[in-house]
Parts: sequence; structure tokens; C-alpha cells
Amino acid sequence: MKTTANYGLRKPDGTDTVDIADLNYNADQIDSALTPTADQTQVPTSNGPGTLIKWVSWFANRIKAITGESSWLNAPVATLKQLYDSIGSHSTDSVQPHKYADAGSDPSYANRKYCLRIINGEFYLEVVE
Repeated sequence: MKTTANYGLRKPDGTDTVDIADLNYNADQIDSALTPTADQTQVPTSNGPGTLIKWVSWFANRIKAITGESSWLNAPVATLKQLYDSIGSHSTDSVQPHKYADAGSDPSYANRKYCLRIINGEFYLEVVE
């Protein structure tokens, strides 16, 4: 008897007698595959193909990495909208370290890369050399 590549579902040959145990086995495999438990330690290693549990785990891992939290279930310190609004609220400040300077006004800041860090709810913008 052949089996499927990803989930090991049983594929009887055309000459095989239908066995209810095979149908039940396939139903159990499908049921299990459709109710995965995420493993946030699994780092994506490719763009697939992957089983549903791998994809769920890969997404959990990336969410954990993006939020910087100890678990993908934890809410981030700030949402992307909150960060955007916070940065935008400083657009009229006389000192604007979070914006790229116009190369014509101050070439020393032009074309630099910056890193936004959040420490204890405070925002810090650092120049990345």
C-alpha cells in the first residue's frame, strides 16, 4: 500500500479490499494535522513545502522574533500603529533625531541607517554604522 508524502495517509491500490481501519487511520491523521500545536522554537529553514504544523510553528517563531517577547502568545510592548503614531507625534519637534536629515542641510546625517529601540517604554533612535 502506498502512502502520501506529507501525512502518511494510506492509499489503497485499485485491487485492494477497502479496510475501514485504513479509512479511520486517515481520518485521525487529518484531524491531528488540522489541530496543530505551535512550537515557537522552530525557525523557518525554507519557503516550504511544509506541513501545517511546520507553518504554524514557523509563524509563531517569527511573531516571537518580531515582538521580542519570550513567547509568541505575549502581546508586544507597543503595536506598529502605536510606534508609528509616537514617531509622528514628534514631527514638529525642533530636534528630530528620528528623521533622515536633508542631505542639502546637513550631509553628515544623510544616507545613514538608524535603529529604533524600545527600552522600558521609551523610544531611542541610534545611528547604525
